Amino acid sequence: MIKLKDIILENTLDQAADGLFNSIAHTIGSFRDADELYVLDHGDQRGAFDLELSYEERPNLDHDYDITAWGEGGTVDDPGTLNVVVQYKPQAFPQALNALKAEIYETLRHELEHIGQQSFDDMFVVAHEPNKDYDTYENYLTQADEIPAYVQGLVTRAMYNTKHNLRKMTLDQAMEEWHSENVKNFEVSGQQGTQKADWSRIKSVWMNWAKANKDKLRKI
Repeated sequence: MIKLKDIILENTLDQAADGLFNSIAHTIGSFRDADELYVLDHGDQRGAFDLELSYEERPNLDHDYDITAWGEGGTVDDPGTLNVVVQYKPQAFPQALNALKAEIYETLRHELEHIGQQSFDDMFVVAHEPNKDYDTYENYLTQADEIPAYVQGLVTRAMYNTKHNLRKMTLDQAMEEWHSENVKNFEVSGQQGTQKADWSRIKSVWMNWAKANKDKLRKI
């Protein structure tokens, strides 16, 4: 069990993401799986989750790598889960290593936001109206629980690239890069695959949240 201390400052989980990333950084590039219980202290509340990180070789992958993740909050007695699956094309490495590190960091920060929403009372977010599903990709990306998760994750991506002198990156640039990576999803939105997602609206919603909550964002 690993305890991530002093993690919440102004409702952010940046320090938790830093500690979590540092604890699994040795697995990136060596492609070794990790499984560890982490505890989060937040005032008089305590959350916990099992990190399950796995790597899968996919020589015929269209991209250098693909990351799938989901996070669920919990308590020490009943821990949640942070599950990250990285599929990667071996021949793309080590050239793609820095990009993979940045995206794993982003992913951890994104999912920690969801874990915080579900673990701590003052971070609770009503995800959507009762009985209303994520019927389109656009609606999913602009749900109340997903907006801060995506923004916080992309701020972390920009920060990582800037801090490690890979390239100077703004939040706007991180958003545009994310869109280019996921552009195919915008063409097949909706249950019938016919409703396109409006990136300009989604980006505007994300940016408006970032401006309204700039005190909760780490500085790039």
